[in-house]
Amino acid sequence: MIGMRYLQTVLLLCFGLTALNAQNLDSLRWKNRVLLVFSPDSSSKSYREQLEIVRLHHAAFAERDLVCVRANSENMRKKYAVSPKDFAAVLIGKDGGEKFRSPVPVSAAQLFSIIAAMPIRRIEMRGARQ
Repeated sequence: MIGMRYLQTVLLLCFGLTALNAQNLDSLRWKNRVLLVFSPDSSSKSYREQLEIVRLHHAAFAERDLVCVRANSENMRKKYAVSPKDFAAVLIGKDGGEKFRSPVPVSAAQLFSIIAAMPIRRIEMRGARQ
């Protein structure tokens, strides 16, 4: 069962209610995978579509320690080389490294497939079976 606190955190991060900068992102290292969502504004079609994907699959996101963050600060855009007028979805692994980038919304299936191939996820899955 997903903890209410975790679900609240996911919803807060996804809907951009929590400011994110490089230091906040570093605090998630080794705890969470992060889907950074950059968009020109919160009404963009791509942004709304990505959030709907997250909303529909929030339990599976939680199972994979995956949180979604709207990252539109100038520092984050500079760090990840995303123009203020562009949409981008950037998957960050638990080690803090960029694992995947897309200029269009990413399906849950594609995200989960990428995560399943990650060495840390494989270790997590082996541990869950034991």
